[in-house]
This record gives sequence, structure tokens and C-alpha cells, in this order.
Amino acid sequence: MHEFLERWRSGGGILLIDGGCGAELSQQGIGAGPPLWSAAGVHRAPGVVREIHRSHVEAGAQLITALTFRTHRRALERVGLVGCSLRLTCSAVRLAREAVEAASLERSVLVAGSLSPLEDCFRADLVPDAEEALAEHRERANELAFAGVDLVLAETFNSRVEAEIAISAAHEAGLSVMVSFTLRRDGRLPSGESLRDCARAVVSSKPLAIGVNCCLPSVAGTAVAVLLEECRGTGIAVGAYPNAGASLGRLGWSFSHTSPPSVLAESALPWVEAGARWVGGCCGATAGHIGALERALRGRLVAG
Repeated sequence: MHEFLERWRSGGGILLIDGGCGAELSQQGIGAGPPLWSAAGVHRAPGVVREIHRSHVEAGAQLITALTFRTHRRALERVGLVGCSLRLTCSAVRLAREAVEAASLERSVLVAGSLSPLEDCFRADLVPDAEEALAEHRERANELAFAGVDLVLAETFNSRVEAEIAISAAHEAGLSVMVSFTLRRDGRLPSGESLRDCARAVVSSKPLAIGVNCCLPSVAGTAVAVLLEECRGTGIAVGAYPNAGASLGRLGWSFSHTSPPSVLAESALPWVEAGARWVGGCCGATAGHIGALERALRGRLVAG
């Protein structure tokens, strides 16, 4: 395990993760919608991706997530990129590493590999059967390990079963893993499962951390309280990185109504006061949002 990651895990402060890159890719004229989402940037505009990552690092992010959210075989084959999964996964991780180096900061920055649901994050009814899902998540986890990530961020999961499969695949590949669920406005997963029940199940898989993402900040606040209760005494860190954009339901999120950076920072402070130990932003969250979080949390972040 990376020394910086071990220091954070041992209780050394708050870990500030980056924001989503979709809004900034869209601002550069690069479509970041389904089925590839941010992977389109890795394929079409690697230089832009590198600079977006760099801006988040310079804003204060201590963990950046390589844009491997949709560099998996299933998604790529839908747009004719057959056999490109490993190449684009390695490219995404390399771009993140280059961004950290270009920032030339005298502190540690972790690079996580995103491990996402194999189908639509908001459609739990599309989750493949367990055997198929395990085979594909093993393939993805092994690609991320080969690409050299520091850990896996298994994010935006819409069901307990697929989240557990992803965690298992990451562990089999020898990687530390953080897991995060997406939530509806009512606080439940798209599968209809309660976050509390999912957390209780996932705790036994021993991830480094459990959190929520790709949801409203107000929903995230309630979720953090639930997770803190369920993870008490386990050593598993609780966190949240909600959206800064407006919900479009199954179509994703609109970046045209992004909330100001100060709103995300103000939302996150009560979570940290309650015991959350990792925060950041998802869809719509730019380097400006990460900078606001860094300023709000300065003095509480894990040293490194």
C-alpha cells in the first residue's frame, strides 16, 4: 500500500479527492455523455484530460481518479473501439500520472483507477448476472493493476451485488479499494435497496472506505450519517463526493446549472465535523470546487 494512503487510513486527517472532469471536458467542446462519458476525452483529447487533472491537483486534490470509468470492453465495443480497453485504460492512468508530475508539487498525490458499473449507473435492472459481472470486473481490475494505479475507486454503484463483486475483483488483483454508491433523491440506491443494508453487507468485504457519489449534496449529508453509524468501529473511512450539477434522471446530470464552489464547500463541512474522512466532487465539480474545499478544510487534510 502507498505510504501516503497508509497514513490516511491510520487516521491522519481528511483526504481531498478531485472533481468530475465531465463539465470541463464539455467546456472544451468534448462530448462527455453516454456510453463513454469521460473516456471520450482519453480517446479524443488526451492533452485536455492531462490539463484538467493538473488543474485539480493544483487546486489541492490529494487523490485524482484516472478517467477509466468507461474504458471497459463493454462500453468501448458499443462505439466500435473493439480491443481498446487495456490501451485506453493505460492511457488514462498515464495521463493522470503526467498531470501530477507536471504540477511539480512537494506533496503526495494518489492516482486511483475508476471501476464502474458495467451498465447504466442509474439502471440497476441492467446489472449482468453474477458470473458475467465477476468475469468482467476481474478483467477490469487486472487492467487497472497492470496500468499501475495506487488503488481502485469502485464508484457510482447502483446495487449491493455488483458493488461486492467489484470489491472482490479489486482485492483479487491485489489492489486496495474504496467503494461508493449512487443514490436517488429518496436516499435509496437505484436498485431500491437501502444504503444502510448495503453498507452492512459491504463492510464484511473490508474496503478501505465507503461513500456516496453522483447524488445531491443534501442526499449525501443524510447518507454520511447513515454510513458513520454502520462503519463505527470498523476502521473503514466514510466519505462523499456529490454532484454540483442538476439531475436529469437517467440521462445523467446537466452542467448548465452548476452550483457555485462555495456551496459544495459549505455542504461538506458538517460531514467532516460529523466524522467523514474523504470528500470531493462528482458531476459538475470543477477545479474551482476542489479549490473551495481545500480552503475550507485547510489544516485538516492529511499531511503528505
